[in-house]
Amino acid sequence: MSYLWCRFMVGLVALFLVTQSSFAQVKNRLELGTGGMKSAEYVDLLVKVSNRLTIGEESGEEDFFIMVKVSADAAMNSQLLSYLDFSFELVPSLDIYDDEQTRIYLGYNLVSFKQQKNIDIDQAYHYQLSVVGFRAGGHHEFNESQVKLFGQVSVDLLSVVFDAKRASDGVALSGKEYGQRNSTGINAFLGLDIKEKVRIVLGGDVTETKALGNEVPTGDISCTDYYDDFGYLYSDCYDITTTIYDEGWLSSKMYAEASVNITKSLSVFGRASYNVFRMNDATQYFPSSSNSRWQFMLGAKYNLFNASKN
Repeated sequence: MSYLWCRFMVGLVALFLVTQSSFAQVKNRLELGTGGMKSAEYVDLLVKVSNRLTIGEESGEEDFFIMVKVSADAAMNSQLLSYLDFSFELVPSLDIYDDEQTRIYLGYNLVSFKQQKNIDIDQAYHYQLSVVGFRAGGHHEFNESQVKLFGQVSVDLLSVVFDAKRASDGVALSGKEYGQRNSTGINAFLGLDIKEKVRIVLGGDVTETKALGNEVPTGDISCTDYYDDFGYLYSDCYDITTTIYDEGWLSSKMYAEASVNITKSLSVFGRASYNVFRMNDATQYFPSSSNSRWQFMLGAKYNLFNASKN
């Protein structure tokens, strides 16, 4: 955790330095939304919160900028919180191409956290805190048709804190005392903005967490030849190994979303998503399971705050 704390402090210092620059530009957009989420035979109350803060310069004068993004979708009924999709990202980024129509950027995630809960697919929780990952994205504007194509791909490679748990029986991810563990994730989306009125987005998100890992030989041998001080040739050989994980947890989501701006601040949206939560135990100590379900959201979003400061 001391390593994570150092990375967090580096992020704060980077934020401070960028905001103190005479060229710094700060953009902040806060949206609040509400509606309903239908799953199976009932409809839960849906609450949406999204905040995107960009600090830096996104024009050609200064390519470096920092993105801070927080988003949360939560659904609840009279008894419990049935659904949660929360994410936080702190991503220093760099424009590698930027002109009047096209922009492409690359980013490195300093800290990334996401947590999911979905009772309808037996998911009590699945969370992941990552400190190594990458982002790539951008957009292209077609001026004559007033259409913007945009997208992003993000990959989380090294997670330092993670866990998963099934809701029905309380079975959770095995501890590190029983073997090696790791967790990775990938998120991608592609969308269209049409005349700043209609937005259509297709996307997906996958989080994979493994446990009960053991090193096993692959059957291959790697050798390195070297000479000693007397000129004799020796070979240093060792078995090549790989890690086999007996326990795996998978959360995935594919979705399609459309929104229409009613005013500059108010928009209505609809989303259809296919959600999967799967647990596989090769040792059969705990029963494996796989659950999936279509879920639908419908509601309205209000742009509460959208400001820029130079």
